[in-house]
Amino acid sequence: MRQNALGAQIAIYKDDGHNQDDMSFKQTWLIACIILIGCQKKDPEPNVSENATSSPTAWVLVEKPHDPSLLQAPAVVRTVTSSRGTVEAVVSMRVLRVHVGIGDHVSVGDPLLSVTSQEIGDAATSYLSFQQLANLHNTRSHEIDAMHKAGVADHTQVVAQKTQALTYAAEAKRFAAKLRAYGIDPAQANTITQKGVAILQSPVTGVVSVIAAATGKTYAQGAEPMIEIQGSGPARIEVRTGEPWPLDAKVLFIGSDGRKVPLKSPPLGAAVDPIDATARAWYAPLDPIELPGGLFGVAYLQTSDDLWEVPVMAVAQSTGESAVWRKRENINEKVRVDVWASSGATAIVRGNLQAGDRVAADSRMIHD
Repeated sequence: MRQNALGAQIAIYKDDGHNQDDMSFKQTWLIACIILIGCQKKDPEPNVSENATSSPTAWVLVEKPHDPSLLQAPAVVRTVTSSRGTVEAVVSMRVLRVHVGIGDHVSVGDPLLSVTSQEIGDAATSYLSFQQLANLHNTRSHEIDAMHKAGVADHTQVVAQKTQALTYAAEAKRFAAKLRAYGIDPAQANTITQKGVAILQSPVTGVVSVIAAATGKTYAQGAEPMIEIQGSGPARIEVRTGEPWPLDAKVLFIGSDGRKVPLKSPPLGAAVDPIDATARAWYAPLDPIELPGGLFGVAYLQTSDDLWEVPVMAVAQSTGESAVWRKRENINEKVRVDVWASSGATAIVRGNLQAGDRVAADSRMIHD
C-alpha cells in the first residue's frame, strides 16, 4: 500500500512538473525514504534455548585434561634415612688410610677412613677402664652377697659394692657416648687402645660423592667434611603443587635421570607451606625401590577417561554442589559435576559430559 502511494506521488510530480517546485520534489523523496525504511523486514530474534533465558557467554568444547599447571608439579626424592652423610673431624685427627673411592657404593657401618687421635684414644681408654671397674665391683657384690647369705658378711657391704658398680657403669656409658659422638663405635675401643687406630664408618647407605681427606694430613675440629656420601634408601617423593591433588589420583614420578616410578595413593602425608601457601604431599613408590636423596624430577597426575577439562569459570557453585551449563544438540542443560582438580584458569571435572559437548565459559552469565 505504501509503495503504491509512493508511486502515485511520483507520477503526480511528473504529470504536473510546472506546479511543483524543487523543494516539493525533495520533500517527496524524503517521505519515500522514510516509508521504505519502515517497510524493511526486521531480522529474526535469536533462537534462545527453552532451558536458559539468556546466554551472553561463549560456549567452549570440553577437552581431555591437558593443562600442565594441573597435571605436572616439581618433585624431589627424600630418603627415609638421611639423604646426605658426612664424615667430619669432630676432634683433631690424622688420616692414616682412605678406604673408599669416588662413586663407591657404601652401606651403614662400612669403613671409610683409618685415623689416629689423642682424644679418641683417651675416650677409648676411659671407656674400657670404667667398664672393667663396673664389672669388677659387680662381681664382688655377688661374692659378698653369697657370704652374707652364709652369715659371714654384712649386707651393707653388698650394697656398697653394687653402688660402686653402678657408678662405674654410668661413667663407662658416658665415654661410650663420647666415642659415638666422635663417629667411633665403642666396640673398637680395644683395637684403639692396642694399635692407636680408629675406623670412621659410613653413617648412611649411598654413594661416595666427595673425598677431601688425604693420607697423612691432620684435620682440626670444625674443618670441612673429609668425605661426603649421597645417601639412598627407602624413598619418599615430595610433590609441591599450587592446589592439593586428589587423594585417589594415580601419580607418576619421572626423575631427572630418566627413571619412571609409579607412586602409591593416597599420599603418606600432606601439609601446606606457611611461607608460600603451596601444597606439599609425600608419596611412597608403588614398588619398594632405593633412590638417591635429592634427585629432582616431575610428578605427573594420571587422569581417567571420565574426566574433562573446562574453564574454571564454567563451574557454578551452589549449596555445596558444582555444575556446568552443557550444550548438546543445541539444547542447554545444567548438569552436576564433581571437581577433581582446579587451578586459577581451568578445572578438571567428572560428570555427564562427552566429546563434542560444549559448556558455557562463564556460568554466571547463564540464568536458570
